[in-house]
Amino acid sequence: MVKTAKLSFAVSTVTPEGVQVCVGQVWRDLDERMGNRQCRVEAVDEINGKATMRSVHSPTKPATKVAIRRMRRGSAGWELVREASR
Repeated sequence: MVKTAKLSFAVSTVTPEGVQVCVGQVWRDLDERMGNRQCRVEAVDEINGKATMRSVHSPTKPATKVAIRRMRRGSAGWELVREASR
């Protein structure tokens, strides 16, 4: 039996529009069904290319994970509202 090595590589943390996703940024959900939902990035998973985000207006709601490749302008995408404060 031959064992194969599990390859690990980082998926990009840059959106299709070229924005580097960082902890502390605020993004607006462009899906009309979500109203004017804005979420703050709490963590960035470089291995899987996902951002953990939590609602700015309802911080007690559970966090959600969003694929960074989906963080682009479009009817079901996201737009950057505010950069992370330094």
